[in-house]
Amino acid sequence: MTEPSLITDFNFSVFDYRQKALTTVTINWVSTETYPQDAKIVIEYDQTQIEPRITDFSETVPCIFRQSRIIDCTFEYNKIFVNDIMPSEEYSNSNMELTITNMLINVVTPLTTNSWKLTTYLNDGRSKIDQIPDDMTLTFLCNYPCLTCNEGQPDTCTSCNTIEGDQILYQNKCYMQCPSGTFFEYFQCKLCDQKCKTCEYTSGRSCTSCNGDS
Repeated sequence: MTEPSLITDFNFSVFDYRQKALTTVTINWVSTETYPQDAKIVIEYDQTQIEPRITDFSETVPCIFRQSRIIDCTFEYNKIFVNDIMPSEEYSNSNMELTITNMLINVVTPLTTNSWKLTTYLNDGRSKIDQIPDDMTLTFLCNYPCLTCNEGQPDTCTSCNTIEGDQILYQNKCYMQCPSGTFFEYFQCKLCDQKCKTCEYTSGRSCTSCNGDS
């Protein structure tokens, strides 16, 4: 079997890069060979890290080719199949773009995702045309719910991921609500008055328990 040509001019991106986000994945590339009208695309990926959000049991999600043509992307285990993508023959050095919708970033710890791989085929589904074999990855540096964190300190948050609701940054940690001994003011957690052990959620001077209480 003839080896596919290597695609070297490409870009891999997601619209919403946050951990646990439901987002789109876009691959741009410049073809190295002529694509026939009935060419096929197969994309390999790690479904433990990014997975389709399928709702109708059809095993498909909408994909967008060149920002205008909507087609079905079919999922099978760790592969995405896109059939008959070309409305007409495409010559080499053509700019290609495929956007895959409804993809869930299933990542909560620091990691670099396994590389995605894109291969184009003739209509027989066996004869390869060209390929992106690697270097399509995403890197996450922090533990969820940190959005950003200090270098080498994945639990020391500098901002919060709000994908599952409002997260409040306090002393380098993210909270859904301010912790005990603090109150909420102007989207921040602040310490209760010094006489208070705990206080009303929005009033630092309204103690709910006092320091020195047994």
